[in-house]
Amino acid sequence: MNAGAGSSSVSIGLLERSQLEDAITLINDLFPDEGEKPAESLRAIFEPHRHPLDWAHGICDRVCWVATENPGPRLLGVVGLYRVLSDPSALYLGWFGVKESGRGQGLGGELLIHAIAEAKGSGVPHLRLETTEEPYLAAANRLYERHGFIVCRRNAGSPTEAWPTIWRELALG
Repeated sequence: MNAGAGSSSVSIGLLERSQLEDAITLINDLFPDEGEKPAESLRAIFEPHRHPLDWAHGICDRVCWVATENPGPRLLGVVGLYRVLSDPSALYLGWFGVKESGRGQGLGGELLIHAIAEAKGSGVPHLRLETTEEPYLAAANRLYERHGFIVCRRNAGSPTEAWPTIWRELALG
């Protein structure tokens, strides 16, 4: 799949092991407060048996796609899907983001459309995600709304969380 991001061509494809460290760097840049969580999540795609916390939380069947600039191997964006064993009616969207240089050009929308199409092909009735109302996520939340994700639950925050958590859902039927 090719997407428009500036004057260069962009391809969306499955994350390959050779791209793993670049994808981890990109996710760490996008989500700097998440510590080792992004790296462990992405490594679990290739080594699920070495990540028992995923199984403890019932997370499995991770898959991830990356948007790369053509020509060249530069990663511009990433999106992933995973299953939660306690919720067989849904797939979950995770580690979705676009490098600052690729924003505002439709690449986030292309990645989201790709993930939605993959989720529809899985046969589950729902695609879910967790986000917050942090200001830096405002554009992502507008993108989710444009693509039909509705708020299905939110919490009021806590003393350790400055922003409320929002759960969004898209009916895939």
